[in-house]
Amino acid sequence: MNYLEAVDEPGRMHSASDTSGADPPLEEALFLERLLFLYEQSLNEIRTFARREGRSYEEVRTKYAW
Repeated sequence: MNYLEAVDEPGRMHSASDTSGADPPLEEALFLERLLFLYEQSLNEIRTFARREGRSYEEVRTKYAW
């Protein structure tokens, strides 16, 4: 699923307070893209931390999510 498909799911609501002037689906897609980047960056940092600590990625990810 791409970002615009995620935005166009039935029942999704857009913020009425968005005053950026951007098209709401486009604004939502850009938000999701930034959120995905943040998520991927966090996972990369967890992988690096796990290697540095000599622990498995799954162990660290599970404890991090706790």
